Amino acid sequence: MNKPVRISRAVIMTKGPCFGNCGVYSITVLQNGIALLEGKEHVELKGVYFTELNDDVFSSLVRDLKKIDHSKLQDRYFINIPDLPSTAFQFYNTQGEKIKEVTSNTKLPDDLQEIQSKLANISKSSAWTQIQKKEDMINPEIIYNELQIDLDSSYTIENLISDYSLYNLKVVHKLSPYMNLYLVTYDGDSIGKYEMLLTLRRQKGVRTALFNRKLKSREE
Repeated sequence: MNKPVRISRAVIMTKGPCFGNCGVYSITVLQNGIALLEGKEHVELKGVYFTELNDDVFSSLVRDLKKIDHSKLQDRYFINIPDLPSTAFQFYNTQGEKIKEVTSNTKLPDDLQEIQSKLANISKSSAWTQIQKKEDMINPEIIYNELQIDLDSSYTIENLISDYSLYNLKVVHKLSPYMNLYLVTYDGDSIGKYEMLLTLRRQKGVRTALFNRKLKSREE
């Protein structure tokens, strides 16, 4: 039996708004070298994107993350100027457990400044592939903890449930009696919605994976 799939984060950086045109986005780097970009306002890429970091970029980032002594970091680095944009970091250990959060609107310690620069460069310079349009990031018609999954003949629904058991993936029902098309749900508290969507789309044997949508009534 295969080990269950484990999707572990390495670091998340979130850039907040200001009164001007500051870029509002977040970038998540997973421990398998995949990065997710959520672009919201005043950025070139709006929506949700992913990329696979090249080995040099990922290795350099991991080395810098390992150098950080989290015990010496403050939780907040703030000055009392309300218009300054905030930057928030979440750091994770090798098991994917969050070990430190830091928020700042001012100059950071040198090691954090280096992490910030590298993540900002990744957000601007990598070849990104879109997986969600901006208007669908907060679409009330989308059910983000439900996914429509189409499997090919090499991968069974039993395989899928077993492989993603860490995230409590379960079948709601089969959507077609003639196709391997299923509606599944998962524990949204144990994994980010875009991390789950992307991982399933990249899973061998999965043809398509889409967030479920609410059915509209005939009067709408």
